[in-house]
Amino acid sequence: MVFQRGTFLLQSGTHAQPNMKHLHIVCSDTCPLGGNLIVPVSTFYDGCDNTCELDVGDHEFIRHLSFVFYANSKVVLAARIDDLVAQNQITLKPDVSGEVFQRVLRGICLSRDTPPKVKKYYGC
Repeated sequence: MVFQRGTFLLQSGTHAQPNMKHLHIVCSDTCPLGGNLIVPVSTFYDGCDNTCELDVGDHEFIRHLSFVFYANSKVVLAARIDDLVAQNQITLKPDVSGEVFQRVLRGICLSRDTPPKVKKYYGC
């Protein structure tokens, strides 16, 4: 089971790079319905959502300027995350610091790219 501030790598490769993994941050403990709000982190590029930028030092996996990809945030069943861990499709990583976590959380409601159902789930 994962808890808020936890992070994991999820295989999310492309056809050209099938083994690529992206860092995901768990933004909530498991709710009564069994879900966790997760947000992915991706490489920064011109025109991306810059609501929450992350850089070297914000997490051990981040090696260059990155951003929280709020457009791809979602609520995932904790049981599904546990299944993916058991199948070695998810690699658990260390938690983010409290300061980084607060920046990520603030961005959920601030980003214009966060899906409306995620904002509703989070209480924006």
